Amino acid sequence: PKKGETVVISGAAGAVGSVVGQIAKIKGAHVVGIAGSDDKLAYLKELGFDETINYKTTNDLDDAIAKACPNGVDVYFDNVGGEISDAVMNHLNRFARIPVCGAISSYNISASEDIGPRVQTKLIKTSALMQGFIVANYSDR
Repeated sequence: PKKGETVVISGAAGAVGSVVGQIAKIKGAHVVGIAGSDDKLAYLKELGFDETINYKTTNDLDDAIAKACPNGVDVYFDNVGGEISDAVMNHLNRFARIPVCGAISSYNISASEDIGPRVQTKLIKTSALMQGFIVANYSDR
């Protein structure tokens, strides 16, 4: 993360997410943590997270992300996948980066139950990289 960027972390109160958020703060980023309880959100605030979202009590996750990330999302550290990642993807800035560390949302369900084009598990298992592009990115060539 770079100074002034917005970093969103799902599963933010866990061992990995909490460290990622602290590093992003040290680098000068605006850090948004997503977790599933008010106690976890309070912990994230103690760690210095700028904004927190309780995905279990938020009526409109897309709107909550828009409010917490008024300048869009530059880095999405994905520990969860599923509907949370679907919502964050709607707010990605051009050239956003998405390290995929986990897919907790699909760990205890079958592939047929995980509705949507969810690629996180495949990316994790293969350590693959995926990057979008448009032809205008290369118009100077």
